[in-house]
Amino acid sequence: VLVIALGVVWGIGVSLRQAKENPLMRLVIALAISIIAALIVMALSALSLGDLGDVRLVGLGPSPTLVGSLTWLLLSVGMIPAAMVPAAVFKRSRRRPQMSVVPDE
Repeated sequence: VLVIALGVVWGIGVSLRQAKENPLMRLVIALAISIIAALIVMALSALSLGDLGDVRLVGLGPSPTLVGSLTWLLLSVGMIPAAMVPAAVFKRSRRRPQMSVVPDE
């Protein structure tokens, strides 16, 4: 759930920063960000592999391909829908509230 929430936050960032781009370009940017993040997590999980002794516990650590593919999948699930939403949805209105004057009778 945390990875999907992080993908939603990054997708909102893509939508806000690339507001002038068309939706296809925002989709490509979101997919590229999720692939790069998955490759980084895959590299970090590959670095965490190691041995603990001669024969016992030889394959200690997470599988880099499984961790990388799950990261890519979950980030994409959160990021792509949020990046496709127009940026106007996430922006606050900058209009100042107007006061109406009611005449005394």
